[in-house]
Amino acid sequence: MAGHPGHLEAPRAALAGTRLRTNLRRATGTIRDRRLALVAKLDGWEDLRETAVAVKQRA
Repeated sequence: MAGHPGHLEAPRAALAGTRLRTNLRRATGTIRDRRLALVAKLDGWEDLRETAVAVKQRA
């Protein structure tokens, strides 16, 4: 609940633990690495990205 005074304390307490921080760092790195590998395989990635931005702006 956003208005609850302690609504930020639970995530802060959880992230204070080294296990969760380690797992979060590992997962984030894995996601980033997989995305970079996929992008490297696509010809014209920047063109596709620019087209998607244009479509989003028109929508």
